[in-house]
Amino acid sequence: MAMIRCSIENLKPGMVLGEPIHHDNGDILVQKGTRLTERLIKHLQTREDINTFLKRIPETAAPAVDILTPDDPAMKEAKEYTFDLPEEEEEKEGASPAPGAGEPEEEKEPEPEENAYRGSDPKKERLLDFNYLDGYKSVMEELRGLFNRNGAAKLDLDAVNELIASSRFKQLCNGARAVTQIHNIPREERNYLLHHSLHLAILGDLMGSWLGWPVSRRRRLMVAGLLLDVGKLKIATALLNKPGVLSNTERAILGRHPAMACELLKFSGMDEKDEVMIGIMQHHERCDGSGYPAQLKKNQISPFGHILGILDSYDAMAANRAYSRRKSPFDIFDIIQRDTVGGKFNPEYSVVFVSRICQSLIGNWVKLSNGQKAKIVYIDQSRASASAMPLVETEKGKFIDTGAQAVKVTELLTYVEAVS
Repeated sequence: MAMIRCSIENLKPGMVLGEPIHHDNGDILVQKGTRLTERLIKHLQTREDINTFLKRIPETAAPAVDILTPDDPAMKEAKEYTFDLPEEEEEKEGASPAPGAGEPEEEKEPEPEENAYRGSDPKKERLLDFNYLDGYKSVMEELRGLFNRNGAAKLDLDAVNELIASSRFKQLCNGARAVTQIHNIPREERNYLLHHSLHLAILGDLMGSWLGWPVSRRRRLMVAGLLLDVGKLKIATALLNKPGVLSNTERAILGRHPAMACELLKFSGMDEKDEVMIGIMQHHERCDGSGYPAQLKKNQISPFGHILGILDSYDAMAANRAYSRRKSPFDIFDIIQRDTVGGKFNPEYSVVFVSRICQSLIGNWVKLSNGQKAKIVYIDQSRASASAMPLVETEKGKFIDTGAQAVKVTELLTYVEAVS
């Protein structure tokens, strides 16, 4: 059988179960081969006893079930399933019959089979959580004040720590939802530093959580992510955004931004031995000694330095810049994987990051190399590649395995791009 994994919230009438759905206790609730109806889907979406069960593997995944692909021969043998509704949904004994009850129902023409399953429509999905967006914009505005270029001689570190510990910031660091939202929110090139800094703080909290770190250390990593590029406040905007090839002098100036950041932090009252400052200074170092500024080797680089280098590389490549077009996340995963195998990134951190981010992208909309839009519905990481290509569903309901076909994912779409 050809099956895909589909979250319960995205089920549609006409889909057919490829595997049974179980209660928490192991009993079968709905048999495989069942054609889903709108009534059954609504019932499944309210069943806490199956949602809990389905969330277990993997823990970060949305509740999901296995469904047959539209071209599977077993689709023709599917049947609608009669199930017991909760007591409050059943017609109470002795209640007055509804008008027309007991009379033969008027025979209806069956709907064309193509109407049973039309595919995904980004306009009908809640791709962007507007509460999340409001919180994101609020934090961005506070960052704008903290990162004021005119006041770049000193940072208010107390205000930075208060921001990181605030409920507004906690709202932005909510598991897989956070990954989806920061990719759905369009980011303006002129505000690249603000977006990048905020993303790194959010990704830092997620990474610390995936590594099982305590809250206190995760917050330190978030602070490091937020302040990673503050040294660039001391570099001319024209140079930061310059398209084309840089001169040796320009590259040398840009290469000083970790040291500039640490100078600013030291003047603002941070201890130069603080793990935050050490991580910021080392975020461009690489395990094989090819990084800068000190060409450190693997064992000389701190955990913060290793992690920040991976997060910084990922988010930078996922953004449009004056000198480069954003890359597909799967192309970025391949680059990180190659750099890991090649000895640049520490696999202790890069493998965890790629695996977790990869799974968090399920449900996001992408642009394909054939020009179509599609939604990621499944990613099989059991394949040889650590960044296995996804199975996607187009707006017309066609499923494409991008790992086995010539069609590839070219970029992840923001909310605006997906619905336009």
